[in-house]
Amino acid sequence: MLTAENIKTIALGLGADQCGIANSKRFDDAPNGLHRRDIYSRCKSIVVFIKQMPPEVINAENPVVYTHTANLLYDALDKIGLNLCFALEKQGIHAVPVPTDVPYLHWEPKKMHGMGILSMRHGEPAVMQGILDA
Repeated sequence: MLTAENIKTIALGLGADQCGIANSKRFDDAPNGLHRRDIYSRCKSIVVFIKQMPPEVINAENPVVYTHTANLLYDALDKIGLNLCFALEKQGIHAVPVPTDVPYLHWEPKKMHGMGILSMRHGEPAVMQGILDA
């Protein structure tokens, strides 16, 4: 049987810097349209992982440095998510990758602001604490 620690080890092996697993109930208060049920109604747990941005990128005077680095990290995170889904499927666990950034279903043209399809504010504690509350 695959354990939470096994899943975290797989995610770290794929390149994640940190990983946590949150029970889907943690997302029950997420706004409409950003809820786990909007993505995959059979969801029971959410694997949350991060890659760290080099700290000095934020201090760069030219904003292109941040944007370029962020885009590279988004791509790396999406690849980790996809490969983690493949690894979990081999273990009989159904998994759905969630895009890190674009495409957006919610876009505010006046603010030039978009939101992904899952409220990461509800998943962030899982990775910061490395928790499993499934």
